[in-house]
Amino acid sequence: MCDELQNGSLPLLILTPNGRDEAGTNRDCFLLNPAATLPIHLSMFRFLGILMGIAIRTGSPLSLNLAEPVWKQLVGLPLTPADLNEVDRDYVPGLMCIRDMEPEAFQKLDMPFATHSATGQEVRLSAKYQRTTVENRAEYVRLALNYRLHEFDEQVAAVREGMSKVIPVPMLSLFTGHELETMICG
Repeated sequence: MCDELQNGSLPLLILTPNGRDEAGTNRDCFLLNPAATLPIHLSMFRFLGILMGIAIRTGSPLSLNLAEPVWKQLVGLPLTPADLNEVDRDYVPGLMCIRDMEPEAFQKLDMPFATHSATGQEVRLSAKYQRTTVENRAEYVRLALNYRLHEFDEQVAAVREGMSKVIPVPMLSLFTGHELETMICG
């Protein structure tokens, strides 16, 4: 089953942006697919959580190569910009470049008020703005960062819900992401 998750047969996992771009760390790791939002997908995420819970209970490891930020979210910790750097090395520095760019240079960009998700799809950040300007770029950076820090929340919640059928999920907060990975994957 883990092979099917990681070879693209099922839509639940995606390669990290670093893996897709062949740059940075965690190139061979996977993220939960933020575009997998249909009820059938969420059911599959819950089933994955059940399998993870069984792996913890029985000591039978799963061969999952999830990026560290996924494990961190599964124990209930929020993501930080540093976590994004681990899976998409260019994203946060790109936002900081937009934030700090000289106004004259920024005006030449003609940038939409949108960002790219971990899947590479363009996502509109606000109906209020069509273009990113010098005046609204601070809000753009804030909204873009917030989007990427929370784009997996629905999928993480479904996995945790599945885990709760087998193990007491509140106990996960006692562990680090790395410890959870070790319990599930050996």
